[in-house]
Amino acid sequence: MSSTVERKVRWTTKESIDELYGENIEAATRLAYLLLGDEQAAQDVAHDAFIKAASRLPFIRDLSAFPRYFNRAVVNACLSRFRRKRIERLVLERQRSLVRESTNGRDVAVEQSVRATVANLPPRQRAAIVLHFFLDLSESETANALDCSVAAAKSLIARGLRGLRSQIQREDWQSGVY
Repeated sequence: MSSTVERKVRWTTKESIDELYGENIEAATRLAYLLLGDEQAAQDVAHDAFIKAASRLPFIRDLSAFPRYFNRAVVNACLSRFRRKRIERLVLERQRSLVRESTNGRDVAVEQSVRATVANLPPRQRAAIVLHFFLDLSESETANALDCSVAAAKSLIARGLRGLRSQIQREDWQSGVY
């Protein structure tokens, strides 16, 4: 049996797809949630991205690369969602209206402020900030997930940080901290 046929047989059984799904969906949903800020939308994006990525399984040479391929599919799906629906406004409105019942020792006001500030960034800068700082990916891994060069990823991170700093300074100035 050729290696291509073996790969197709190995990754087309229901059990193997279920195993691959179980190993990767939680991290992908978390990534999508960090990018979108909406749990239901994150689940939808992660599941849709898995279906698309799984359909490409017979063509993936190295199965250990599947998580990176899947993460890229999730990031691309999130960026497409931003372009289609301008989700930033919806995220901000929902976040302001949510009342958390349990804080588990977290400062909810600060957490919401950080989310709102990050949500104000342009989608690619937001994706770069979330991937690099929240998921602790290196610059090259961030570049790979965003399908851009390392220099472009560094630039997106730097511009995102500059945008965050300016928003925070503006908020501090308006609230009278300065």
